[in-house]
Formats: sequence, C-alpha cells, structure tokens
Amino acid sequence: MLFFECYLLNAISILPQVSRLRYRLSTKPLDKGTNSYYSVWYEFVLREVYMKKDPSKENTSEKNRSKKNAFEKLHRINYLGAEMDALYHRASHKLGISDSAMRALYTVYDHQGTCLLSDIYKESGISKQTVNSAIRKLENDDILYLEQETGRGKRVRLTDKGKSYVDQNAARLYAAECEVFASWQEEEIDTYIRFMETFNDMFRAQVERM
Repeated sequence: MLFFECYLLNAISILPQVSRLRYRLSTKPLDKGTNSYYSVWYEFVLREVYMKKDPSKENTSEKNRSKKNAFEKLHRINYLGAEMDALYHRASHKLGISDSAMRALYTVYDHQGTCLLSDIYKESGISKQTVNSAIRKLENDDILYLEQETGRGKRVRLTDKGKSYVDQNAARLYAAECEVFASWQEEEIDTYIRFMETFNDMFRAQVERM
C-alpha cells in the first residue's frame, strides 16, 4: 500500500509526522476573515527577525521600515496559506471526493485504517457536525462502519470496499505529501515543524485572550 511506500522514500522517520502536521494546519482555516493571521504573525515575524536587536537603538524611520517589511512578509505568508488551502481543495476535487470526506478518511488512513471517532474530531480540523455528516455518508456508501467502544466512544473502521476506496484518494494525497518532504533536508523539516509549532502556540495564546 502507499501508506508503507512513503516510508521507503529517502526520508527520515519524521516524515509522516510532518505530513500530518502540515495537512491539519494548512487545511484548517483559522477563521473566515481576511485578518485572521495578522496580529499573531506580525508578532511572530518581529520576534524571529528582530529579537536580537535592541529597539531602543533604532530610530523612528528604521522602526517604520521594519514594521512595513514585517507586514509585507505577513501578506506573503497569508497568500501562501490561502494557496495551500486551494491546492488541497483541488487535490480532493481531482480525486473525486469532498473536502470533509477527505479529511475524515485522511485521519482514518493516518491511523492505519481504524481510529476513534473522537480522533477525527480532534485531527481533521473540521466541526463535529461536519464530521458526523461526512461519516454518515461514507457509512451509507459502505466505505466505513462504526463500532461501539467501551463507554460512549465509537471506533471507525474501513470496510473492504473502503480500503480500496481510500487507496484512490487519501493514500494518494498522503503519498504526494511524503514525496515533497522526501526532497527536503532533515534540518529543513525540523525548522518547518518548529515554526509551525511556534505559530500554533502563539496563536493559541491569542485565541485565549479574545
């Protein structure tokens, strides 16, 4: 299966982790507004670019240039994020599957064919209502089924038909991501993870203060 083939690439063991992280963050809109990234990314860029500088030693014009440069980078980051969202949407469309179904099946596939329904809630980046709607449709199409777990939990499992179906969509998307990261150096991947984790942590703090 393609799930195992990605491990045979000339990549380090962290690739699947990076792949999952990238998919979750890049396909999950932070909100529906155009300014959703601004405040946190502005703070992030300034800290990363200027943290070693003493602000007291900069004159006003230098500070203004720094701020303008930071905002220009911020706009570029926002554009790239939107472009990545569009690419994942295009991939789902080309593979003949809705975005919500792709996210749900991607999570199941990432857990090697079975996971808790709560895992999809947490990892897919979409609302419970959207997840439940996608799961119901996939269940009606005999792609997956639900099992009662201990307590109130439910486990999602792929049917035989579902395993073949996933090989045609989520597995291909997963393999495409692995191909990209296989071309990166290990330190580049580590840097990518570190910046994404930093953004997540900082944005989480921003959200808590809203």
